[in-house]
Amino acid sequence: MIADTGDTLTLRGQHHITVESLAIPNSNLPPSFISHLNEQPPLKIIKEPDPEPEIRPSLLVMSQLVKYTLHSAQRIAHDFSTSRLCATPVSVVLHNCSQEEVVIEIETQSDSASADTIQEKGVQPVYQPPKTCGVFVWLGKNGYRLKLSASETVRLQLTAGLIQPGVYNLSTLRVKVKPTEMDIEPVIQKQAAPSLIVVSRQVSMEVQA
Repeated sequence: MIADTGDTLTLRGQHHITVESLAIPNSNLPPSFISHLNEQPPLKIIKEPDPEPEIRPSLLVMSQLVKYTLHSAQRIAHDFSTSRLCATPVSVVLHNCSQEEVVIEIETQSDSASADTIQEKGVQPVYQPPKTCGVFVWLGKNGYRLKLSASETVRLQLTAGLIQPGVYNLSTLRVKVKPTEMDIEPVIQKQAAPSLIVVSRQVSMEVQA
């Protein structure tokens, strides 16, 4: 054939089809190929709406999901000449302030790096003890993991090891929380106030005599 431009084109292909009956699709293609075409989903001209973005609470809200306090004797007298380590029981009370189940991770061997990270993001960090407070160790496990239901409160028993007379701040725990149903990293929780304990040297009766 000759195109409008004057070029000669050669077209190859089917140029006729036999129609045996009306109102019935006719084709010279194999039946298996036609059934394959019929199985294809219809072409959609209208774009599917974009899924709504997941709304997550702010870091400030996430850092206040669980409230926790430490309870211990405020003053202790210990004879360090008899035992160089003063083991003091400490109760940790945790309360889930949210209406969702949460996962709690408690780390006893913590440092200030995580607190500094929170402060950079505009959230007040975990309470940092003054430099005048004595250094102590948590006895037992390095960490705990538990779940709290909505508005549930639990009490954990820990032990602090004090090695000399002085003033100690027990608020060195790092408590990280995340909702059970959310696939996110746990967030460090804020602590309202320090928990101080004063340890004095108890003089044995033999020394007094």
